Amino acid sequence: ISRPTFQRVLDSARKKVADALLNGKAIRIFGGDYEMTDLRWRCEVGHEWDVASEALSQEATILCPTCGLPGISPY
Repeated sequence: ISRPTFQRVLDSARKKVADALLNGKAIRIFGGDYEMTDLRWRCEVGHEWDVASEALSQEATILCPTCGLPGISPY
């Protein structure tokens, strides 16, 4: 693949991702090997912990494992 062709592929992908993010469209990741990493979370008190990305897809309320508060945010 030539450099100009590769650049066109990257430009097209960038435009598609920007369109999806700006217009609230879904982004589907498929094909090839990829791994969803754990996400770091912090509660209002300041406790931090990792949550597996698979656990987030279950739409359950995530509570701080130390103090039990529901007011958490990604860190």
